[in-house]
Amino acid sequence: MNRIARRENIRNVDEILAKYELLRSVLAPFGQTITQLYATPKSPEAGVLEWYTEIQGQPVAFESLEPEAQSNLKQTLDHFLSAIKEHSNHLTNDKERSIIDSAVQFPNLNALYSLNGTPIITLDEQFITPIKPIVPPPTPAPPFFNKGCILPGLITLFVLLIIGFVSYYLWDFWNKNGHFPFFDKPLVENAQSTEELKKPIEELKRKVSTPVKSNLPLVLAPIPDPEPIKEVEPPQEPEPIKEPQPPIDSEKPKESEKPKEVKMPENKPKVTTKLSPAEIKKAEEIAQCKIKKKRIESEKAQIVLLIDASGSMSINMNAKPDQIALWENGIPVPGIEDEPKRMSVAKKSTVDVINKLPKHVDIGLVSAFDCNRIDINKPVASNMRNQLISKINNMAPAGGTALAQGLIYAGHQLDPSKESMILVISDGKETCNGDPCAIANALANSHPKLKINVIDILGAGAGTCLANATNGKVFTANNASQINSMIKAATKEMQTIECE
Repeated sequence: MNRIARRENIRNVDEILAKYELLRSVLAPFGQTITQLYATPKSPEAGVLEWYTEIQGQPVAFESLEPEAQSNLKQTLDHFLSAIKEHSNHLTNDKERSIIDSAVQFPNLNALYSLNGTPIITLDEQFITPIKPIVPPPTPAPPFFNKGCILPGLITLFVLLIIGFVSYYLWDFWNKNGHFPFFDKPLVENAQSTEELKKPIEELKRKVSTPVKSNLPLVLAPIPDPEPIKEVEPPQEPEPIKEPQPPIDSEKPKESEKPKEVKMPENKPKVTTKLSPAEIKKAEEIAQCKIKKKRIESEKAQIVLLIDASGSMSINMNAKPDQIALWENGIPVPGIEDEPKRMSVAKKSTVDVINKLPKHVDIGLVSAFDCNRIDINKPVASNMRNQLISKINNMAPAGGTALAQGLIYAGHQLDPSKESMILVISDGKETCNGDPCAIANALANSHPKLKINVIDILGAGAGTCLANATNGKVFTANNASQINSMIKAATKEMQTIECE
């Protein structure tokens, strides 16, 4: 245990120790992060208290910190105390609520310490006599808060709330029904009539647009006139030049010469136009594409979906960074696990892609729930995909992020001789003491046709080395729609290849 502080001449030591044990039991549901906020008091002798914590490091008194560090420590402490206070509202035991109320008061500054940036409180007299905050000093209340002004202020606030509610109700009713609740069909009929008026306006627009289109040929009509001039241009009419050839008596050479001369000029321009460098390159790409398409379809390509099913995948897609930080520290955050969750969006997008992949692609699934729990489903043919989809829909996030182990199991499911892909869908970095980058490099050596693509939810940066090892790509998704589009883009190479 790491000692934080020691104080002497403490009154009611036994009462402080007893109340601390009650506080610790009440805060037990919050987990270790919150319970460690309060240092453990011990009494080595009468009137003396020492405070200890399991967190290792050098404790620094609040007053010895730099101003910026003090501000950061206060902000962190405020988040913790707010979460504890909210929890006390659900307590029914008066004694437990009283102990929580004493604990959530901002501590006396000489009782606050920083240990590696984590606030540590050494509670003593705060359990007995509530301590008021030292800074800032109390200031006299303005005249408005005198007893005689409170009631009129409350009445004014109540009236404003009613006016705001009625205004919102009328506005919402108008948007949904096209009229106010006190006016019935006349306004609706007028609304319908205005809709009907739109139809002839649209027809007029069509009529106005069609003559413009029909007039265009009339304007362009004189343009073809110079075309006959271009037709006169053909100097290619060698026929008058060939006419001096008839004096030759032999008819056979004339017949042989004419087809040769006619064919040669006809073939030359065709060869020059069709075999331009750009067209030759395009023809080669189409030919290579067709070869690749035929090979992939005959080899039965494989793809394994490695889905991160850790606890963080239960977080709402729209959660803010400060909310996520509190949640990761074990502090309850209202609404942070409401839909749309990261896992729900990932499952729906994955199922959509599975249904659109061609039949020649076999699909497998590796679900990384925790460091010691990874579910494996070998690649199956297209007629078995419904079983795979059912398992994806039943996934529930729990535990840590085991990317390294998941990659090992995913690689074991693939044939090194076939075109294959591992699609990693994750929102965080490895938390199970594995080395996913080393595993990806090993797979690149053993599976030369393997490509690892990564869907990086909210840009955690966990999969960059995985993609680099196999010439894959990282697709960052910051919202629900991006997850869907990025999964489609990541599996595009496995979809039906269009060569032309």
